[in-house]
Amino acid sequence: MPTGKQKVLIFRPGSLGDTVIALPCFHLIARVFPASERRILTHSPVHGNYVSLESVLGCSGLVHGYFEVGYRAVRRSLKQQIRLARRLREWKPDIAIYLTLPRNPARAVTEWAFFKFSGIRRIIGVPFRQALRTYAFDPATGLYESEASRLARCIADLGDAAPADPKSWDLRLSKEEREFAGRQLGVIGNDGGFVSMSVGAGMDANDWSESNWATLVAKMGVRYAELPLVMVGGAADFAPSERVSRHWPGVKLNLCGKINPRETAAVLERAAVYVGHDSGPIHLAAAVGTPCVGIYAAREKPGVWFPFGRQHKIIYHQTECSGCGLKTCVVNEKKCIHRITSSEVLGALREVKWRSQA
Repeated sequence: MPTGKQKVLIFRPGSLGDTVIALPCFHLIARVFPASERRILTHSPVHGNYVSLESVLGCSGLVHGYFEVGYRAVRRSLKQQIRLARRLREWKPDIAIYLTLPRNPARAVTEWAFFKFSGIRRIIGVPFRQALRTYAFDPATGLYESEASRLARCIADLGDAAPADPKSWDLRLSKEEREFAGRQLGVIGNDGGFVSMSVGAGMDANDWSESNWATLVAKMGVRYAELPLVMVGGAADFAPSERVSRHWPGVKLNLCGKINPRETAAVLERAAVYVGHDSGPIHLAAAVGTPCVGIYAAREKPGVWFPFGRQHKIIYHQTECSGCGLKTCVVNEKKCIHRITSSEVLGALREVKWRSQA
């Protein structure tokens, strides 16, 4: 496909996990348009724990700039739509690549029309066909297709995003980011590895509860006390991480809110194992090859948001209300995730092959 030097607009709303999940697509776009200027259209932070795309992609070179707009501005505020369309027309993109969560047809058409109105002639990836808005089911595994794979199918006209290839998940961490992580971990003496953990959930439906985490940490401390415990997450996770980590008898370090996402990835790259919810950090850990134990609610279909790689153990309890998509569960009191016990998580930790340390 001849591309030449073009201006490429990538439409990708979302936060930490959404950005990491799209890495194979970002790598494909960079390969197809190596000489082009690539910018992302995304929404600006909406709350304190929200992570911008720029803070995840950083100096990777996968993209060159960002258009940040208010949340849902593309489809709701006429004034903001006109202002954004004017900015895009001034930049004059040659192509728009549409990378979003599954849209209903009406919304997809509305957003496609907006890009056309903004003067963009070629638009790739809009999921007009139902097959591009749904996840294939594998009866052999009982799992659904991952969101990373669905996104790759949406832009298959550009080529193969290879979501099964570890190289497609490369964050391109810099030497400086890795050295910074080493300095942060120097205070715990990490030569023998460490356990990494995040208690942040992003939304209430995914939250296993602080009491469960405290029980787990106390039990883990009996078996793994010789290893340091490193807590990661956003600033809002600092206080609950402090309370939970008090139950750890060994050395501990709370980095929540103290390091950015790329620095967090560089820290997780050195971890022996990671334990966390269905949230952004588990995808960072998987991207850098760290084995994970995931504590998952059943709000999404099994497999869709599981981390990349086969080295993980995901605990997911199927219930009659699985796939509800709720951000807050009131009627069933989060029974899917509350059925997960600390003993079950400990068992998963024993089953996972921890990363060996130099």
